[in-house]
Amino acid sequence: MPKLLVIDGERRSVVDLEGETISVGRDPANRVVISDSLASRRHCTFEASAAGVRFVDLDSSNGSLVNGRRSTSAELTAGDTVKIGDVVIEVLTAGSSDEREDLEATPLPDVTPLGSLPSPQAPTAALQGPRVRIVEPVGEEWVSITRSPFKIGRNEDNHLVLADPRVSGEHAVILERSGDWIVADRESGNGILVDGRRVAKVQVLSGMQIQIGDYTLELEGFPQPAHQIGAEAPPVISESEVLRFKKERLEEAPNSRQGLLTGFFIVCLGVILWSGYGFVEDLQRGRVPALDSNDLLGGSGSFEVSDDSEVVPWRPSPGSDVVSIASRISSDAPHGKRTLHVTGESGQAGIVRVEEVGIHEVTGDHGFRLTGKISNEGFDRAGLALRWYTRRAGEEVLIEESFTPLRDLTAGRFSSVAARFSPPRWGDPAAVRVAIIGIGSGKLRVDHVVLKEELESVPPDEVASLETSGSVAIRVLFDNHGVATIEKDGRLRLQAFRLALGGARARPWGQILPARIEAPVVGEDGGIRLGFELDEAGQMSAIAAFARSLGTRVQMTWQPTISVPLLLAARLPSRTERMPVQLIDGELLITAAATLAELSSAAGDVLIIGSGRDQLVLTLSHRATVAVQADPGDGLGSLLTLNFGSLENNEVLECFFSSVSDREETRIGNELTRIEATLSRHLEGEARRMVVRALEDFSWRPELIVKLEAIRDEIDLMASAFGEDLVRARSDLQSYPGSPVLRYLREKCAEAGTRFSGLEVADLAAEISASLREEEEVRTVEEESAALAAVIERGENYFSQNRDELARFYFEWIIANHPDSPQRKPIQQFLRLIEARKQ
Repeated sequence: MPKLLVIDGERRSVVDLEGETISVGRDPANRVVISDSLASRRHCTFEASAAGVRFVDLDSSNGSLVNGRRSTSAELTAGDTVKIGDVVIEVLTAGSSDEREDLEATPLPDVTPLGSLPSPQAPTAALQGPRVRIVEPVGEEWVSITRSPFKIGRNEDNHLVLADPRVSGEHAVILERSGDWIVADRESGNGILVDGRRVAKVQVLSGMQIQIGDYTLELEGFPQPAHQIGAEAPPVISESEVLRFKKERLEEAPNSRQGLLTGFFIVCLGVILWSGYGFVEDLQRGRVPALDSNDLLGGSGSFEVSDDSEVVPWRPSPGSDVVSIASRISSDAPHGKRTLHVTGESGQAGIVRVEEVGIHEVTGDHGFRLTGKISNEGFDRAGLALRWYTRRAGEEVLIEESFTPLRDLTAGRFSSVAARFSPPRWGDPAAVRVAIIGIGSGKLRVDHVVLKEELESVPPDEVASLETSGSVAIRVLFDNHGVATIEKDGRLRLQAFRLALGGARARPWGQILPARIEAPVVGEDGGIRLGFELDEAGQMSAIAAFARSLGTRVQMTWQPTISVPLLLAARLPSRTERMPVQLIDGELLITAAATLAELSSAAGDVLIIGSGRDQLVLTLSHRATVAVQADPGDGLGSLLTLNFGSLENNEVLECFFSSVSDREETRIGNELTRIEATLSRHLEGEARRMVVRALEDFSWRPELIVKLEAIRDEIDLMASAFGEDLVRARSDLQSYPGSPVLRYLREKCAEAGTRFSGLEVADLAAEISASLREEEEVRTVEEESAALAAVIERGENYFSQNRDELARFYFEWIIANHPDSPQRKPIQQFLRLIEARKQ
């Protein structure tokens, strides 16, 4: 039976073709899942055939190379290869010498569709050493653990992918440390369960089972641990074991120096008790600050460095009304004796923020882990934040603020807050500063704030993205709160685009601080679904959100469960602030401004930011009052708000992002119709001028540019052919005087002036017409001169014959009709002679 050798980076696996069709792609539902970015979700299939293996490409975006040549289908034999991006799939035959002994003769360790999984089986002889398999919900074959760390989670780049919404993107990791193996939680949402108990990490023993989401995993083939490493919670030692331990130690005393050491220890302890009972009390109560050497905040986060005073290395942030900041003794301090006391009232920004004075450098793309203990009295919600700065002209400029979950903490009790932060995508972050956050007004006590740099690069806090089609793409990126960043043509346009509850106010926070949120789910069609709960500005509602790409547009929808006032809000980068803006209501232009920062508050349903290629259009399902608020002092730039008022129950709010508005599409359609109508009237010159104007007006629409350029080129081709016909006809007339082509040439020259006005061929026709008129005038003069000479000759003949009456007639006719003739004087002399002869 043929087999497939799959080489995906460092992973090598052999897949048997046992009469089934093997699907390959990035989607976890495939039989073979590959992580290459050039692979489509369902890229291709393989199945055994009479000739060997039948390969079929499933209309993938980037195609497949069969033996180095692009192909959509092929019959493969042993040694043939199919390349998908950097992944190579080679055809093997059963028992052939091409099979590598170091490969795993099992399917790839990727999740396959439930219901199509093989039944559980014992590990084969080819699978020795550490390995894992899914026991429930459906058994899978064993997967070798050939590297450390071995990652487990929902993301496709994990070594073991678990397709369960309760599983985090990177949920857990299996590590080898000094010969021992451990399973460690990666700060997942639902954790790891061992024997029904949640653990942060636990030592791996062969035969043990762990639970992640709905999956039960069995671990096998691990060596006997050299060191005992406990789980997160220490084991409980029974009283009998303690008594037995003491008895053994006492029995050992006569045979060793243990008795002497014990006595010496008792004496020292007595001295300590006598000299400083307070120190022992502090030791007993765990209040001696033991600072972590990796803590970037150090003592300034433990607040033990100051007496009762306002002098602490923390300060109010701009725009925040803080009444007092002081380090004071607290009997229930979680760490040491002192806590930081913050009293404040929300200012213009609607937030109380206290930040440290010091600042910490950012190393490369490393992120940070921020933890702390907070006791809240009065604030709606509280937490910590990390403020990111860049350096411009020697100054620190705030570019982003990342929050821990802000919660309504239990009054009077310390609660833990923590979060990991990845660097912002924009702004070139160079340093960070820690801040303490309170929404509303009240009092906070804060202790043991710890900031640690992540030793490994932290991936961006980004879970999904959508992109429009076309050369000028709009990209919408979502973080794990469903907050969006909008890019156009690779440049940032809007930051922190999100939903907020309540009426218009200085600084709506909205979905940046959700009260509760579900993990975002990406569907097979690429659509993103998200559920969250907002609690702000005296309003509370569960929200169902959805986003998807619709070709040239991205659609975002929000549906609240109750009738509640809604806002859409976004932060405006400085470049976007400087762009022109138009607000349209239906077909009517309501207002416009040279820059977005100058926009006056007004209502409409289409907002156009920028122009030409930079244009970003927001089309709204409901009329909204659009406003731009100036920087309230937090240094993060202006805020754009779209105030919709209250929506009815289950009414859906929609926003479409595109490069062009419906109004502009209508304008483009009308312009194309006018051009076609002008061409139908055979006015090519006017039509070409209309095309040139349209090319200038819509230079950022590549698909329209192609159509307009084709029309322009067709007009130029017609004009060129018309001009060549005029030149040939002119040449024929010059070669054959009196040719009947003269009439054709005159007609075509007149036609060219009408059809191709303003073009070169019209100028050529005008030149030919002028030359024809000149030649005709010359011929007329010559003909008239010849006729005049004949009349003069006839008069002279009659004069010589003394037939004076006829002579007089001819001579008087010449003077009357040709008064300027050079023969006038001789003719007058003849007339005088005729008169003389009468006498």
